[in-house]
Amino acid sequence: MMIEAMQSKPIQRTAHCVGVIPATSAESNREGRMAKYNINYACGHDAVEQIYGKHKDRESYIQWAEGSKLCPECWAKKQAEERAAENAKAAAANQSASLPALIGSPKQIAWAETIRAKALAASGNQIRHDAEELLAKSPADKQPMMRAVLEAMRSAKSELEQQTSAKWWIEHRMEIYPLEMYVREAGQRAQKQTQEVTREVLHA
Repeated sequence: MMIEAMQSKPIQRTAHCVGVIPATSAESNREGRMAKYNINYACGHDAVEQIYGKHKDRESYIQWAEGSKLCPECWAKKQAEERAAENAKAAAANQSASLPALIGSPKQIAWAETIRAKALAASGNQIRHDAEELLAKSPADKQPMMRAVLEAMRSAKSELEQQTSAKWWIEHRMEIYPLEMYVREAGQRAQKQTQEVTREVLHA
């Protein structure tokens, strides 16, 4: 309904300046001015916003805001709804994948479901990429070693899948790709170990 209202709303110039603030020396590159305007946003709500820059640029921004932008309250609500939808989608996908239930508060669990889904998807993509890269380009005598590498990567991913602490996933939310690297490094360690065993056998 909000989107329909935005599309059908005629652009009406209702914004008015509620205060001009002299610039400090640090703001000299902003034409020496900034002002607060009461803007009637595309959602139909009013709010005061501080705008910088040349007068014509401020006017252009106001016109755009009145025709296309949500007020701060509606924007926050829209963001919350989108996060909730993303979390619910991730939770359903995780359940379909038979992943263990997360432990934590309802808010922690909702957020962690999305974090976990993204991290495991990245790890899975890495395994699929390496499977094609390692197996397709490896000579026949290297195939057993490459399969051992991939098995080690899958094992590392399985360890991540068994992590049920929502708090842990939230604390590692900035490490989605490092978690992917954790999976890849497990494969590299397996490759190194296999090479060492092969050398020992050859020199026995």
